[in-house]
Amino acid sequence: MNTRILNYFLAVARTGNITQAAKELHITQPTLSRQITELEQELAVQLFDRSIKRHFTLTPAGIAFEEKARQLLQLWNQTKTDLQNQADIAGNIRIGLVESNIRSFICQAIQEFAQEYPVTFEIFSSDGDTLKAKLDNDELDLAIVINPIEIAKYNYVDLAHPETWGIFMSKSSPLASFDEISSEQLKHLPLFVPKRSIVQNNFSSINFKDLHLVGSVNLASNIVPLIETGKYYELAIAGIHDINHQDLIFKPLIPKTTSTHSLIYQKNHRLANQVSEFISFITKKHDQS
Repeated sequence: MNTRILNYFLAVARTGNITQAAKELHITQPTLSRQITELEQELAVQLFDRSIKRHFTLTPAGIAFEEKARQLLQLWNQTKTDLQNQADIAGNIRIGLVESNIRSFICQAIQEFAQEYPVTFEIFSSDGDTLKAKLDNDELDLAIVINPIEIAKYNYVDLAHPETWGIFMSKSSPLASFDEISSEQLKHLPLFVPKRSIVQNNFSSINFKDLHLVGSVNLASNIVPLIETGKYYELAIAGIHDINHQDLIFKPLIPKTTSTHSLIYQKNHRLANQVSEFISFITKKHDQS
């Protein structure tokens, strides 16, 4: 059996007349009659009652098969559409990614998407301001940024994955025994802070003018050796460092301060099929998680 035979059957079932159905299908009446007979023989049931001359009426078996035939055709057509669409989803996807705990979610999404579509990925890591600039210059297709950040001019998808702000320090630091770090304790620490001013403004309990600032940083991994000396501290989100194999420890701030993430991409900009599909994929995966 093939889909052509199913269409033949449905045409006869709809018209109730073999001549009219043959005309619609642009085949001869004898050919259509033979195909219907062969279908009944293959199924070993009678699909039509031919007792009334020139009129084909569905038998109970025919009625049941009509529903199945429609379902089979619908499944076949959807399968063809899916495969054709999949063939169009190919190419490179340029992603900007902040250093944070969302990296595991994004990497898992990349792995699953690449298993389904013939795509490649170009991943660029930096801070939010740099990622936005590259997005504006069409050097990235999309970016994953951490809030707060000015994203009003972009299309965006809110991604939770909350990050806790705190202090990275050496495990040998005198403050390593504390469960949390207060704003008062911060005043006496030689401190590296995030470069973006909008992030600094996010801390209502901290007056940055009162702090002993050593400098700012946009890629925190570059100053790990300094923090490991025990002479410096870093204000950052918990997920910015993988501390499993480093001599670092993280202590959250009090009062607790958190940030979420957003996926951003340009407005009024035609996205390549693979980029649009990947954004939809991440959105759906996030909603399900």
